Amino acid sequence: MPGPASAPEKTVRIEVEEGVGSIVLCRAAEYNTITPQLRDELATAVDALDADPAAR
Repeated sequence: MPGPASAPEKTVRIEVEEGVGSIVLCRAAEYNTITPQLRDELATAVDALDADPAAR
């Protein structure tokens, strides 16, 4: 079990399959409610996919 000093669990996952980029929300238990952490991770994921030449 993570300790109090550990990093928060990621709430999004990036997948690229056959050139198509997808962002998957990983908060099913919370019905994928938007939190500050999720908002920040979504922005980071969008930037990462935008910069990935293998994804469209």
